Amino acid sequence: GAGSAAPIQLTLRVLPGNPLRASVQATTTNGVGRADDRVYFAVAESGLSSTVQAGENGGATLHHDHTVRAFSGPLPLDQAHASLRLPQDLKPANSAIVAFVQNTRTGAVVQVVRQPLAHCTDSAP
Repeated sequence: GAGSAAPIQLTLRVLPGNPLRASVQATTTNGVGRADDRVYFAVAESGLSSTVQAGENGGATLHHDHTVRAFSGPLPLDQAHASLRLPQDLKPANSAIVAFVQNTRTGAVVQVVRQPLAHCTDSAP
């Protein structure tokens, strides 16, 4: 119901680099088993554009936000860790890592956590 706690809490940990290493610790808040739940990781980038070469939109420039550039899953809650190979042209300042838990039986997304990549990158060149 309204105001009730989420059935699961997520803690996202990210180790910078390429591949980017991510893990989620999932804690159930109601003590109910989550056997049908799986974790997914996605790195999404905004501010992308592409030029259409042909067709009715030929010559138009299309702008894209929240475009998935790397993805991993489904993973069991107790094995929720991934190495995500990032495209060389990815701009961390325009990107975020998202982890979400989906119930595979119902399709419901039960929890999401997001972290801007700019907050979890190395300062080393």
